[in-house]
Amino acid sequence: MKELKSDLYEVFFNASNDLMLFLSKEGVVLECNKAFLSMFNLKKEDVIGKRCFEVVHKTGFHVEGCPLLKAQGSRKREEMEMIVGDRVFRVTVDPILDNEGNIEGFAHLATDITNYKSLIKSLEDSESKFRELFNASKDGQIIMREIFLDTNDRMAEIFKCNKSDIIGKRPADFSPLYQPDGSSSFEKSNTLINMALSGVEQEFYWQHIDKDGNPVDAIVHLKKITINNSSYLLATVRDISEQLFYEKVKKTLDDKVNLLERAESMQNIVPGVIHDLNNAITTTMGLLDLINREEFLRDPMFIQLKNSMEKIRRFSDSIINIVNGRLERPQEVEINGLIDEIIRWLKPKQRENIKIMFNRTEKRIVISGYPLRIQQIVMNLLLNSIEAIGNRGGEIIIQTGRRFYSKAEISNNLASTNIVEDEYVYIVVEDNGCGMSKQTMSKLFEPFFTTKSYGKGLGMLSVKNAVEIHNGGIFVESVEQKGTRFEVILPRFK
Repeated sequence: MKELKSDLYEVFFNASNDLMLFLSKEGVVLECNKAFLSMFNLKKEDVIGKRCFEVVHKTGFHVEGCPLLKAQGSRKREEMEMIVGDRVFRVTVDPILDNEGNIEGFAHLATDITNYKSLIKSLEDSESKFRELFNASKDGQIIMREIFLDTNDRMAEIFKCNKSDIIGKRPADFSPLYQPDGSSSFEKSNTLINMALSGVEQEFYWQHIDKDGNPVDAIVHLKKITINNSSYLLATVRDISEQLFYEKVKKTLDDKVNLLERAESMQNIVPGVIHDLNNAITTTMGLLDLINREEFLRDPMFIQLKNSMEKIRRFSDSIINIVNGRLERPQEVEINGLIDEIIRWLKPKQRENIKIMFNRTEKRIVISGYPLRIQQIVMNLLLNSIEAIGNRGGEIIIQTGRRFYSKAEISNNLASTNIVEDEYVYIVVEDNGCGMSKQTMSKLFEPFFTTKSYGKGLGMLSVKNAVEIHNGGIFVESVEQKGTRFEVILPRFK
């Protein structure tokens, strides 16, 4: 091993307060500095040529866990804390390698950390009460600056992870990319942290995400604190997810109570309205009967008018049955003829810029059901399509037929019916109108929900109810600015 005897080396070697030894590859002391000799009150001749354990530990063997032995095997730095007398040292041993990677010797460094260990012990003792309070808090507690430096047990519960998963991370690491108000979690958190570090306490709503990616709603309070003359933040995080959940449940229940109250009110009002409607129908029918029969033959519009009035009477009777809870008797209903008649009825409402096409795979399709209910389904779907197209023009395609529906297909059924895979009669109403947003789709069948200023929000609810009465299914596809497709399936006549 080459000797290192320059003046610069001597100055550096002996100026260090750390204990320094150079050892041969066998562990024999080749050189030591003044700090080492002073610590053990030795002369250089008492050290050179001996093994370190003979000088330091006064033994004939290495102490347990000796870093020198470890470094001889690992050929890399090894270290340990070692107590010698009343002092504590951090001992580091680095192997010195030649150009071919062979060990030539070792650099042995020991740093006296007795005062440091004493300080740590003192801090741990003084911190114990704070730590107990810190971890006993029912709220999450974090000591932080730009990153999380320490946290309590409750915070780990909120984030559903270990404390070690939190320390060293940033607030944005436990936040969605954007907050519910649309702001960037990363940018907003940095702004709030800087304001709090400037001395302005912050309290705000924040949506976190736990380790599994689930949202956690919280109220966060940031307060500036000083530890060892350095500024930090104490973040208090109160999980309000459960509170918000119950508030949403309460609102839902309140809404349902309101709907029930409105429904009860309608149940009291509807019979009176239907009674007045029937009186008007009876008067109109009587006037039509007074018209000369020859006029009916000359003008078929009168016949159609009388038939329509009769259908209105049957429809009003059906409504009374529904309100009073009386069941109707199912009849044989020929779907295609019924749809043809509805299209004729809608001619006055149909705008010139809207084309209605009716494609049928069979001439006659018969089901067992309720004619007025089927009319409700088709009429409301067609009226919705006409309104969706509006003044811009477009087309509505009606399709009917029969086919087999698999289990996978019927899993998308939006009606509250437990239908099974089987052959069904289908009625499809498709338009290229304005389409619906996802939000509108989610509320499509809610009572009194409407996107029209003049609407009552009952049309689609009546469609759903009519489908469910027939133990059928309903499927909806819609894309904004492209159009909507409704597909109603009904059990075939057996």
